[in-house]
Amino acid sequence: MDERLKIRVSVQQWPTKNPVYFKPDGRRFSYPDTLKLRADSAYLVQTLISPGRTLTAMQIRGQTLLLSRLKAGLRHGDSVQYSAIWTTTGYEVNKKGTRTLLPIVLELKGENIVLAMVQCKIYPGEGSGGHWQWGQPLRAIELECSAASDGSYIDVLRQSLTGRRMF
Repeated sequence: MDERLKIRVSVQQWPTKNPVYFKPDGRRFSYPDTLKLRADSAYLVQTLISPGRTLTAMQIRGQTLLLSRLKAGLRHGDSVQYSAIWTTTGYEVNKKGTRTLLPIVLELKGENIVLAMVQCKIYPGEGSGGHWQWGQPLRAIELECSAASDGSYIDVLRQSLTGRRMF
């Protein structure tokens, strides 16, 4: 029987831990939602895996991240959590009406690979008129996965960007 995994990847501005934003784009582009990022900026990336699996490597757009394992906390039970700092240094700013696909690759112990593609728009690091902070604050990129019982592969069954509740 296949094992179900839930993977949550949160992204925040670093070092302020302010949120990043996303917006629905409907059917204008490849994916329904667009994550808004700034070029030449640093981000805190936290990954929560339930049930717990060892994350041996993580790459975003080919950049290997230096992972630190954290305590997941009581409310997350048998989950494991990792954090890393990721930068968009050298990323090209998107022109109006264009988007960039951002591959996120997670390698779990046993050489199982999880691939998520996230659509994003890269804004200038400075002076972009604040467009990068319009939209809904991102809670997480959520992945529902199925791992083959023989450990041969992991399928992403569902991927979504979820927002923080606004009070």
